[in-house]
Amino acid sequence: MSVPALRHIAFIMDGNRRWAQRYAADGLYDDQAIKAIFEAVVACKSHGVSYISLYAFSLENLTQRDETLKAHFFKALVRVCTEKKSLFLEHGVKVRFVGARSHFSFSVSQAINELEAATAGESGITMQVLFCYGAQQEIADAASRIAYDVVAGILSADAVTPELFSTYLWAAPAPFPDLIIRTGGAHRLSNFLLYQAAYSELMFLDCLWPEMTREKVGRCIEKFSTIKRNFGA
Repeated sequence: MSVPALRHIAFIMDGNRRWAQRYAADGLYDDQAIKAIFEAVVACKSHGVSYISLYAFSLENLTQRDETLKAHFFKALVRVCTEKKSLFLEHGVKVRFVGARSHFSFSVSQAINELEAATAGESGITMQVLFCYGAQQEIADAASRIAYDVVAGILSADAVTPELFSTYLWAAPAPFPDLIIRTGGAHRLSNFLLYQAAYSELMFLDCLWPEMTREKVGRCIEKFSTIKRNFGA
């Protein structure tokens, strides 16, 4: 079933650490989380979705997580970018990383840049990975750059509209998400795409992210197709 109105699905991939603790997993946890990503990719592509966004690591995680956990995550990210590159190409995935790149280590930046360059020509689906990302920080940065352009005479204050503001966001030019799916049981956005989520439909699943399957994504898409969207009150 194709849902033409559904262009962009965003995922808050919650529950990875709980899954790892439950199964005493280390490297297996990374593999399961990656498998879940490709399950989501396949499901979205089969339903005609053009964009997916994945909330991978927040700016708050930089200060709230211990150094061992952060080092494990960064190492796993580099491994995914290098060892799984062929899978992204096989599925026609154009990969783009969104976030505060000044926080990326050299090894992470190098791996990310190489994956983005390798997949730049793919057109099957665009996958945004939100890494070292925070929506409040994204909005504040956009406001700061707009203010700079107004002072510099590049923009007039009267020209600042919601549409123009959105072009200054880190996640531009991707369309705003039609549907946001969060795993892990929590019912909150956790500083994820706050500006873009103004009219997104929200679905919260009790499963942990490594347990995500294409069937579960498909059921969310089917439920979305029954919703009468109201872009007002």
